[in-house]
Amino acid sequence: MKTTMAGVIALAAIVLSGCAVASTTPPTTTPEPTQEQALDLSAEPLSGTGPTEPYPGVEFPIPDGARSVTIDVACEGGSPYTVQVGDAMAMNQAVLDGTCDGTTSMAWPLSEDTRPTLSIWLPDGVAWTATPHFSADAFVTDETIAAECAAFGEVYSALMNADQGAVNYKAFGTDEWTERVDAAAADLEELVDSSQTAMAPGFARLLAIAQSPDRAPGSVTAGLNIADLIGPDCGLNHTPLVLNAEFGG
Repeated sequence: MKTTMAGVIALAAIVLSGCAVASTTPPTTTPEPTQEQALDLSAEPLSGTGPTEPYPGVEFPIPDGARSVTIDVACEGGSPYTVQVGDAMAMNQAVLDGTCDGTTSMAWPLSEDTRPTLSIWLPDGVAWTATPHFSADAFVTDETIAAECAAFGEVYSALMNADQGAVNYKAFGTDEWTERVDAAAADLEELVDSSQTAMAPGFARLLAIAQSPDRAPGSVTAGLNIADLIGPDCGLNHTPLVLNAEFGG
């Protein structure tokens, strides 16, 4: 069998053509968008003058997929203010405090049960702006702070009820008041010794009052501001202090 030069060229063309098909570059793929890229979490600033009345405040649209929000609150003049997202009491969250001296960032957890409203309380005539930054990431609760806030709430409730029961309601005398205060002080001493948070000095300050030789019914919690004792940690952690009143309605 004879092969002509034309046949060789044709055969080479077929072989080369086959190689070209075999080495074709695979098609490129587009990366899947991340969760943040897939969700539209953008939001416009809100602004006003004076408090957002009446309750529950102004509309605060929450984008689908948002699990937390940081709000930059800006105002001037030195006035105190409070901010609430949705119904804080129903959600067991905190109403956060600030002072009108620039911009302060505050964060909240969000869930499908969060009411889409924003409430700000400050004096009439004070202008404010609230810029929300929503995130698909969950709010991170510090469990150590949460545990210490819960323990302190129980101790403070016991001391408060001892003072009020003895002085305001005459429910018992000095002997029972002493027993109640001693029991609460023992629990508070354990909390002081084990505390791992910045609230420890406040715990120790209250312990000194509860164990003072000059203590008397009504004197342990009289005139105390809890915020001065332990600061804002419980609120910022959205594990607010819970007090249980034994007396009163």
